[in-house]
This record gives sequence, structure tokens and C-alpha cells, in this order.
Amino acid sequence: MDIATTTNVVLLMIATSVLYFLYRIGIFTSVHVVVGKPVIQNAWIAYKYYTGPYMDCGPAFKDVMKTFPNMTTVGIFYDDPNTTPKEKLRYALGIMMSEDGSPPTENLIALATSNQYAIMQLPEIKYAVKTKFPHTLDIVPFVAPMKVYPAMGKYIKVYMLLNITNIAY
Repeated sequence: MDIATTTNVVLLMIATSVLYFLYRIGIFTSVHVVVGKPVIQNAWIAYKYYTGPYMDCGPAFKDVMKTFPNMTTVGIFYDDPNTTPKEKLRYALGIMMSEDGSPPTENLIALATSNQYAIMQLPEIKYAVKTKFPHTLDIVPFVAPMKVYPAMGKYIKVYMLLNITNIAY
């Protein structure tokens, strides 16, 4: 095998690896936004409240996953990042403690409160603008905002939902 062939094989392997990595973190994933009945009703969550750029939420999500392994994570983003200064963006990150309205277990409450997480039950709502994005690797929380926020913002603008109160991104 000559040097040119070896170089081409190595470059092909690198390109394939990079494309697979980009696929795994969701770069090629389409974001489908819909309005419909919320997936959960009266859910109980444990969360911490943050302010600052949404793009900086990755380490906080990683902390949530470390504290609560194998639990479903949740993020509630309150402000439009296109109109609110980055340092004033508000969000809550945490876990689903119960998705069906039943109270969380005492052990889960103790774990959450001992790690300074607040606990609340989300109010019941009839309709929500919603989407899903795969969480396959730890880096995904850094990638998802680049894909999800523009898609949701466009959907809200196109369907003129901007005059509705209580929008959480």
C-alpha cells in the first residue's frame, strides 16, 4: 500500500468518525415543533433556578445527571433569548420526580433537598408548544439549544403565538 492510499484510508476513517459523532449529538436531527396536549400533567419536579446565557446550561445539566443518575431531566427556559439580554435569561433545571401527579417518594425528596433542589408541582395546562431532542451523549445539552430554540421561536412567530402569556422556552 503506498502512502497516498494509506493517507486516503486514514482521512476516510476520520471523516466517517466525525460524521458519526455529529450524527450522535443531533446535528443532523430535524426538530419538529407542535402544539398539543402536554406529555405530562401535574408533574412534580426537583429543580435549581439559574440566570445567565442558555448556552451555559450544559454543566448544570451534567450536575443534575450526576446527582440523579437514570432520572428524566427537565429544563424550563422562561425568556426569549432573542429579546432578553443573556445575563438576564432565566431557567430552571432538574428532574421529573413524578409525571402523573402522584407525590414523589420521601427518599427522592430527601435527596433533592439535601442537594439544595427546590420541589414543586407544575400546574396543569391544556396546550403546549413542544418538541423533543435526543439526549444521547453528555455534549448534547450544548448542541440542543442551537437546534431547538430557533425552531421553537420560528414556530411561535409563524403561528402568531407571541401574544399568549406564560410562554416558557
